[in-house]
Amino acid sequence: MSSRTLRLRPQTAADIASLADACTRAAAGRGEQFIDAVDAACATLSGAPDAGADRHRHVVPELPAALRSLPVPGFEHVLLFYMSQADTIELIRVVDTSRGMEPLLEEVAA
Repeated sequence: MSSRTLRLRPQTAADIASLADACTRAAAGRGEQFIDAVDAACATLSGAPDAGADRHRHVVPELPAALRSLPVPGFEHVLLFYMSQADTIELIRVVDTSRGMEPLLEEVAA
């Protein structure tokens, strides 16, 4: 199976930057580790878009495809939320679930 193109929503890029900053504040170098882990998760998705769980599909049923999630390796509470379509994988949000799921509900259907 060929790789699919990844597309980030503007809010997704902001999520990643914010979480990387929080990791850097927690420990030197941890922000870079976070970015590397997000890149690894994205590489997994690109080649295997069904790798993530679809247990959150009911949260935003109006999306054109099922909402799926994949954990960011090494960051047990951080999930990438995405939807997989024919040629693309759209990253919807990146959420630190230890802070709650509210960010997922904000603007996700935009």
